[in-house]
Amino acid sequence: MEKNKIGIYPWAEALEKQGDKHQILFYEALEKNNYNVVKIKYKRGLPLKHALKQNVDLLVLDWVHSFYTSQSIINTVIKAFLGYLDLVFLKKDKTIITWNLHNLQRHDGKFGAIEKFCFKKLAKKVDYIRVFNKSHVNKVSEYLKIAKSKIIVIPQGPYIYNSSVAVNIHERYIIPNNKNILLVFGSIRSGKGIDKFLKSFVQCKTENFYLLVAGKASEMPLNSEINEIIKDSNNIIFDNRFIPDEEVNAYFKSCQYVVLPYENTLNSGILLLAKSNDSRLLANENFKEYAENGDVIGDLFIAEALQESLNQLIIKKRDIPRISPPNWDSVVKKFEKILNE
Repeated sequence: MEKNKIGIYPWAEALEKQGDKHQILFYEALEKNNYNVVKIKYKRGLPLKHALKQNVDLLVLDWVHSFYTSQSIINTVIKAFLGYLDLVFLKKDKTIITWNLHNLQRHDGKFGAIEKFCFKKLAKKVDYIRVFNKSHVNKVSEYLKIAKSKIIVIPQGPYIYNSSVAVNIHERYIIPNNKNILLVFGSIRSGKGIDKFLKSFVQCKTENFYLLVAGKASEMPLNSEINEIIKDSNNIIFDNRFIPDEEVNAYFKSCQYVVLPYENTLNSGILLLAKSNDSRLLANENFKEYAENGDVIGDLFIAEALQESLNQLIIKKRDIPRISPPNWDSVVKKFEKILNE
């Protein structure tokens, strides 16, 4: 029996890799289960109309911020207007549309009112909105003004890199073995709160820690700001580059805590990498629903509050069992249920 045709849209391409890790792992899991999977690249103008031309049985939407917003107000108005028309005249026939809602708004929060208006319209048009944690249901329902019955909870699968090389992080960055490593990992972008966290961190007593910021900052103003903040610190390392996939596991295995200062997110690839590698979290209150034994949640932007959290890290035990993420086959089965309803 021929399996259904599933489209992933917009497929995230990048120079350094073949696509977003979340999408790659989902794609591989679907193919493993013999689905016909289509990577649909983003097209400006009428983005949903373009995707539906692929005649898929299930269309899975990921980051749709680019459908309705841009970096400039002029381009945002144009995109939002065309995107609105796209939704008004949308004809999806038998295609089931599921929207993976990673964030309620852009990391930088720009053009929030325009984006929210378009998101609310999109929410009414799709068949399901997928969230990654049951605690998000009320928040999403209230934000988008939709019935909770339209929201489905499908946790994310583990982020595991099959190709892995041994890297001695302490040697690479000349970090004493008796120091604890706090890791900020991934792309460095405005709105993630990394700059705010650094400003708070440099005001704290941190002689027991080294803070390693490993990831590419593509925005020159942000890059300059980070270097200015940390210029007088001898225990903050900024490795401003893309970390190869085969080295990722080594970073998470070597650190004591992964720092998540993000403000406007419901889901995070770095969070899933941390969970998959059994790394502890030092995170702001946006991630309190994901906290487990050993994690520390608090305000990372106020020095006094951050100092209290850092003091807790020293006394936290690391031998407490953690909850493993569901495997990708279980994620696929959840989507199969959507197709078979």
